[in-house]
Amino acid sequence: MVTGQPQKNSGRTIGNVDMVPHLTPGELKFHFIHSNYIVCRAGHSTLMDLCAFKRSALVIPTPGQTEQEYLAGIHAQAGNLVTFAQNKMDIASGIKILDGCQPLNLPVNELIAPRITRFLKSLKT
Repeated sequence: MVTGQPQKNSGRTIGNVDMVPHLTPGELKFHFIHSNYIVCRAGHSTLMDLCAFKRSALVIPTPGQTEQEYLAGIHAQAGNLVTFAQNKMDIASGIKILDGCQPLNLPVNELIAPRITRFLKSLKT
């Protein structure tokens, strides 16, 4: 479990769960690819990471973060992830549902790169 606290130096283990304060991008990538299940917050960056690695997850929006609640709801309705409110979290049943989810795999707009290049060139002239 990554707690998202890079200012801390050490983690701890509870049962069979290792809790670490922070991972390097390479370490995070490794765990996104090789973990059987991912349980995470529903922040935009995290959802983009899930999409980049074509993964599903059980997501728990941060209470009061309406954007996270909204994004989690949209992707759960699409069958790409499972979401629970923090105070109603049920990881065991969530993982059962997660097994039937399709990974996040949003289409990449291939037209954007040439448009950005044209725009940047127009700034130079």
